[in-house]
Amino acid sequence: KVRKYKNRTDIKNNEQGERDRSKWNYMKPMFEDVDYTDLELVEDIINDELLSKLVDEGKSGNTINKYMSVLTQMFKRGQKRGVVKFIPDTPTQEVINTPRRPYENEELNFINNRCREEYNKTKDIFWLEFKDCLNLFRCAGFRPGLEPLSLKRKDYEFVSSKNDPNDK
Repeated sequence: KVRKYKNRTDIKNNEQGERDRSKWNYMKPMFEDVDYTDLELVEDIINDELLSKLVDEGKSGNTINKYMSVLTQMFKRGQKRGVVKFIPDTPTQEVINTPRRPYENEELNFINNRCREEYNKTKDIFWLEFKDCLNLFRCAGFRPGLEPLSLKRKDYEFVSSKNDPNDK
């Protein structure tokens, strides 16, 4: 059973803000000593330095677009505050949607066995609960990938009675 939050956007915005901050911290050194009145210089930094560095590091088109989105947001904020007079054009990369294959049964069984072994070693109930969550993901139609792994223990609670879901 997944606990419902009163305002899910607060949680999402906070996590998104942290991801955006890390992207900005990555780009910040390239823009620290820049003359922001020179549009051509700013666009050269974006296209030559930033884009080249992201591509060289093997970032996907989708990830590069997110970096550019953060950069555009920062320039819009600067424009509203009167710090910059323009918002530079940022390049957009082609996004390739690659299908994510689910885990094979052998892999899932291996993970289940490892969780059981860890529980037997540590007697920490976390490992049994984690195994139960993975099995829920396995049969509940979650998309394969990292989304299910971002669930925290506070996000769910176990129901002990099949007849009374309010009995915990």
